[in-house]
Amino acid sequence: MREINVPMILTSLNIKFNEKQHDNQIDGFCPDHEKYCGRVPDKMKWTLNVVTGKTWCFTEHRASNILTVAKNILGLKS
Repeated sequence: MREINVPMILTSLNIKFNEKQHDNQIDGFCPDHEKYCGRVPDKMKWTLNVVTGKTWCFTEHRASNILTVAKNILGLKS
């Protein structure tokens, strides 16, 4: 394997995202949102920069990275 299929990884983590990607960016529902504010987001207000792995939740105004998001979803500790 020489490439990482980011949409496939997001799907396997049950992260809902918009199939249309632009400028190395994927938009979707913030997977950490429910954990931090106690409710499921109703709009796609989360972005993932595929190149850097950085994420941003527009509702919570919080930056993270995809590895931290994945660890939180899987319940893994450092």
